[in-house]
Amino acid sequence: MTSATTSSATPDWRNTPADRRWLVLVVVAVAQLMLVLDGTIVNIALPSAQQSLGFSNSDRQWVVTAYALSFGSLLLVGGRLGGMFSRKWVFVTGLVGFAIASAIGGAAGSFVVLVTGRALQGAFGAVLAPAAPGTLVTTFNDQRERGKAFGVFGSVASSGGAIGLILGGVLTQHLRGAGACTSTWCSPR
Repeated sequence: MTSATTSSATPDWRNTPADRRWLVLVVVAVAQLMLVLDGTIVNIALPSAQQSLGFSNSDRQWVVTAYALSFGSLLLVGGRLGGMFSRKWVFVTGLVGFAIASAIGGAAGSFVVLVTGRALQGAFGAVLAPAAPGTLVTTFNDQRERGKAFGVFGSVASSGGAIGLILGGVLTQHLRGAGACTSTWCSPR
């Protein structure tokens, strides 16, 4: 007598689609948190970056505007890319690109590199932002689970602004004394 089922007493929960859905939610929520945090952290760290890189008050606006211009102007394109191609891969591309652009901006040794990094962050953020909720829609088919997923997603996104203000202050204040600052986060003492 042969059995077609496995004799394992405990199922492998890591490979069940239901568990992967919640992992997808965590990744998407963290990515959205990263997008929201970015705007507030930069605003708090901007005076220290200005002092460190030595750019003028009139140039400070470019650090914020480079992100906003590229994000706002490419947001519809980012949404369309998610519709044309796999949302998963558009999301991953946006996430990796945003992380690399953040590293470029964080390690900037000049004003031009900082603004370029911010513009790239905005461009990849515009790809990432519409792919995130699209990924949740296709991942959660059950209406109740989708409602819970979007509740978590919205809560994380809305709390990101407050967390960013606090985290920006902590980073600029405490890392400055530890000497672990990059040029854009805080100036050396």
